[in-house]
Amino acid sequence: MESLKKQTWIKLIHTARRQLGLDDAAYKAILLGAAGIESSKELSSKTQFDEIMKAFKNLGFRYQKREEIILPNRASKAQIAYIKRLWDLGSRSKTESSLRQFLRRVGHVDDVNFLTKQQASAVILALEDINKKAREAE
Repeated sequence: MESLKKQTWIKLIHTARRQLGLDDAAYKAILLGAAGIESSKELSSKTQFDEIMKAFKNLGFRYQKREEIILPNRASKAQIAYIKRLWDLGSRSKTESSLRQFLRRVGHVDDVNFLTKQQASAVILALEDINKKAREAE
């Protein structure tokens, strides 16, 4: 399991425990009953996490997902997704580092998420051109 994902799950479990005001005995009883573990550190699957969160929700825990901050003039999610699809279709080296090198050269940014709408358009045009040339070469 990804370390970052596990850390996020553990933080959410501890947030629920704190909001519900559970003592150690009640908290451990929920973990054991819902997922068969005695500590959140033993969490090993999304299924276990989901079962624990379902138990907390039954006790009244509610959380809201954070709103994504969208900066003005930034590339849209659709543009970013399209860039990634075009990159996977047309590049010879389909690695993240090669995409970053391409973005530095064409868009003058280090990551696809930092592109403005205009830079994203330029990157898309360049990738479409690369894909067109790759199809012609076949």
